[in-house]
Amino acid sequence: MNCNDAESKMFKDAFIETQKQFALAISQYQIDSDMTDEEFGLFLGVDAKTIYEYENGRYNFTLKDLSELSDELGLWKILFQNNPNMRS
Repeated sequence: MNCNDAESKMFKDAFIETQKQFALAISQYQIDSDMTDEEFGLFLGVDAKTIYEYENGRYNFTLKDLSELSDELGLWKILFQNNPNMRS
């Protein structure tokens, strides 16, 4: 495995871990906010099915999704605190 392959694998692993952490954080945010899937979906501008997919790891977050959700829900700390691969 050359350097580029190793860096690519590290980024991919970090991205997958970040997606998992976001799914957990989104679920916890909804619980803490005492919102139904429908209410939470309206809050985020998505439907209840998408909320279900978020929380059950069935949604493939893009970088744009992660950025927008981080801004909306204050989840930026997840990128750095819960994922040592993303630290400098």
